[in-house]
Amino acid sequence: MPTTSHDDPTGPWRLSPEEAITRAVPGPTQAYDSLLQRLRTSRVLYYPGAGSDASPALRFARTGAIDTVVYCDYLDHPAEMVFELICAQLDNDSDRRLPELGDRLPRDLDPLRHPVRHPDGTAMRDILASELGQHSRADFFPSARGILGRRGERDSNPQIGRIGEIRLPGAPGERLTFLYLDTEAIQTFIHVWGIAGCAPLVVVVQNHGKGGLWTSLGGDCLMYTASPRLPRYLYVGDDMGSEPWPNYRRISREVVDSHSLHRSSRSLWECTCEDRFNPDSPLGFLASPDRDRSDNARAARLQPFIMPDDIRQRAGVPPRST
Repeated sequence: MPTTSHDDPTGPWRLSPEEAITRAVPGPTQAYDSLLQRLRTSRVLYYPGAGSDASPALRFARTGAIDTVVYCDYLDHPAEMVFELICAQLDNDSDRRLPELGDRLPRDLDPLRHPVRHPDGTAMRDILASELGQHSRADFFPSARGILGRRGERDSNPQIGRIGEIRLPGAPGERLTFLYLDTEAIQTFIHVWGIAGCAPLVVVVQNHGKGGLWTSLGGDCLMYTASPRLPRYLYVGDDMGSEPWPNYRRISREVVDSHSLHRSSRSLWECTCEDRFNPDSPLGFLASPDRDRSDNARAARLQPFIMPDDIRQRAGVPPRST
């Protein structure tokens, strides 16, 4: 934790989250061969348990610090509505409150201005499990109790979400890619980033606590344990147990996200580990081959999750129960 006072005008907490992240992140443009490669190598904001909270995407999209937003929630949320709200709000003041889901958009919000449309006129398309290296939606659910009756674990549907692109002048490549995945967030994190030894640029830590919350996303949580390389930043809420992960320090003041359901106050935190290597992850060897795995107790925490057999064995993770 920084020792600087919250009110010190010369301290790091004088910066807003946008200012703190913009100062630290360069912005080269890059081409990608696949969606999975894009998620592993681009500047991603990942929001587990996102619901319909458009605020993190809106806050950082304008900065040029991110070029991809991934929302993940297995509860029923209309991806197109969240996508349209983000598109519509990009031209408006950041403190203006968005309409609630299901409400009619104000006339001066134009959701059709920014989306990059396909030849058939649609702005979003389905994402298939194969695009993220899996076979079906069932591959994105751990065998753990509490996930609304393990919803989705036996779902053979190959479709796992929706994706669209937003025209955004000033952003890397002049576009922002938005994904909404209808999957369990920790298992998705393991498939996309964990087993590859990499991490998103930013992870939002916000425990909303609505019906599907089966485990915490803050503090010494399962997603932290499954992260061999840590995200450079956490965007951390102030309520419902939304505490930062170990090995992070706060680098911005708190701001109220007026577009979030609960008008949450949040701040930006930065990883303090060398090369962002997680000393507490049993999967640490994936980020640094010369590192030994952590203790067996931590490895056992990852038992419910799907991962390749060779990685499971080397990490000391017990076999999954069926």
